[in-house]
Amino acid sequence: MKPRVITKCVANAYSGENERIIEFNSDRGGGLIAFREIGEELIVSAYVLDPTVNVLSMGPDDLLTLAEIAEATGATLLTVRTWTHRYSDFPEPWKDAAGTYLYLRREVLAWLKATGREVPAKWHNL
Repeated sequence: MKPRVITKCVANAYSGENERIIEFNSDRGGGLIAFREIGEELIVSAYVLDPTVNVLSMGPDDLLTLAEIAEATGATLLTVRTWTHRYSDFPEPWKDAAGTYLYLRREVLAWLKATGREVPAKWHNL
């Protein structure tokens, strides 16, 4: 089953004034994601019904453009673009609302290590 997201779920009937809940389902299980505003803060909580479902926590530094990968690795932008087409095991990108392709830093790091390429020094502690 293709993963499914339900924005008008039953759980919203039980949410607070400054809270919005969405439900997700797939063959591996499902759960709820709650978005809650407390003052100036936005709190995002994930409730997973199946322990085999992984919830990733990401910040802005965890997503990279091809140009950022090139800069960090010392490769040219053309070389990095070539990696995305030539190597089927190169990480799959995410696409943001503006249509920019973004790559998870940890996946790029794992690929660099697995292929024997030099890992940027600032990524050694990741």
